[in-house]
Amino acid sequence: MHRGLELKKIVLSGVSVIALGLAGPAFAQSNGSAIDQAGDNNTAAISQSSKENSSTVIQDGAADGVANDANVVQDGKRGLSTINQAGDNDANVTQSAATRDAVSVVVQDGDANSADVNQESGRNTASFIDQAGDDQSATVLQAGNNNLSTISQTQNTNSANVSQTAARNGSSIVQNGEEGDVTVVQSGRANASFVDQDDNTDRGNVLVVQSGNRNASLAFQDDDDSSVNHNQSGNRNFASTDQGSSDSSSTINQSGNANFAAVVQGDVSENQSSSIDQSGDRNTAIVASQGVDFQGPRPDNNNVSTIVQSGNDNFGFVNQEAGDSSHFLTQSGNKNASVTVLGDDSEAGETAFTVPTGSSAVISQIGNRNLSAIGSASDDSEVFVSQIGNANVSGVAQLAGGSNNSALVEQNGNVGLSAIVQDGNGNSAELVQGGRRNQSFIAQSGNLNSATVAQGGRHNVSTILQTGNGNVATVSQNAAQ
Repeated sequence: MHRGLELKKIVLSGVSVIALGLAGPAFAQSNGSAIDQAGDNNTAAISQSSKENSSTVIQDGAADGVANDANVVQDGKRGLSTINQAGDNDANVTQSAATRDAVSVVVQDGDANSADVNQESGRNTASFIDQAGDDQSATVLQAGNNNLSTISQTQNTNSANVSQTAARNGSSIVQNGEEGDVTVVQSGRANASFVDQDDNTDRGNVLVVQSGNRNASLAFQDDDDSSVNHNQSGNRNFASTDQGSSDSSSTINQSGNANFAAVVQGDVSENQSSSIDQSGDRNTAIVASQGVDFQGPRPDNNNVSTIVQSGNDNFGFVNQEAGDSSHFLTQSGNKNASVTVLGDDSEAGETAFTVPTGSSAVISQIGNRNLSAIGSASDDSEVFVSQIGNANVSGVAQLAGGSNNSALVEQNGNVGLSAIVQDGNGNSAELVQGGRRNQSFIAQSGNLNSATVAQGGRHNVSTILQTGNGNVATVSQNAAQ
């Protein structure tokens, strides 16, 4: 008789014995099962119901079998399930809501394996999945109480999906290989998530959704054409992204409570984009250096950053260190601030931020304790700042080697103060201030200078210094307002 068929008979007999044991006397307190199969097309099915359940399934060992299937169902306290498969296999584990201290361990080695773990609301549930090979799939569903999920996948085209619902969630996913796909959904209580696609993971995708309570999320990617998307809604949010790659994107949405978000895109990077959207409470957003390796094999350029913040203790900050960069910030209400440094990391022997090209920045702040300061370090430069209302202050300085500079600042109302400094080449500066007791300062040092200042209201002060080449200056002060 074929060995696989013989083994299947043995397994089915074993399952029958287990079933009979479950139907036996009420004093039975623990179940234990071990199945070891070699070959193709084997099936192992275990169902346990007691206080102390444990099961071990080994399929194939070193034989690299195909189409083996392991199914474990545990219902009771302290369930432990271990499945070890090699080849193209499926593993399914269900630990019911009655199971406390439920632990599931799945180890799969080979291509096209899948692991599905469903832990239904027991206390102290934990799932560990380790898959080595291409085209792997892992899915973990945990519902309630002290959840923990760990997934490790190596090689290419793997996917990992974790959904944790309420209680003290935690998730860790590590993928090493190209075209990894990760989805984590956590909903409620002490959420945390960690994803690492940080080793040879071109075209990796990460989506994390957390909704409520003590959220946090980190994601790391280290190769090209990758994307990260965090979405957090409510309570102690934090989100991070670290992408050292080209043609990659990061999106963070946070909505409410103690938000903080950080994105670092850099290390031989180009064509990066980052978008952060925060709405309400203790906002901060930092995208610090999107490009940081000017002397690497590729230039750091064509990076984009957008930050939108709306309400409460906003801050901002961007540091792009990259040619052809662009940055947009919109803040709307309460203790706004924004700091922008555009430029490029230095070449050997040069001062930092002295090799920019085509940088740009647009900042708009509406209401309350506004402040903005921008650096730039010129080349094809451009800065636009608009502040509307309350304790405005601005800044802007474009220096370094200089080039086609331009800067426009509009401040409309309240305690406006502003300064523009541009040093060299196609300078132009325009400053519009509304309200009373405005102050303005513009200094441009060389080449095709022009400056225009319009101030409305009373008790205004304006100072313009231009030295060298095609200077023109116009000041309009309107005391009638």
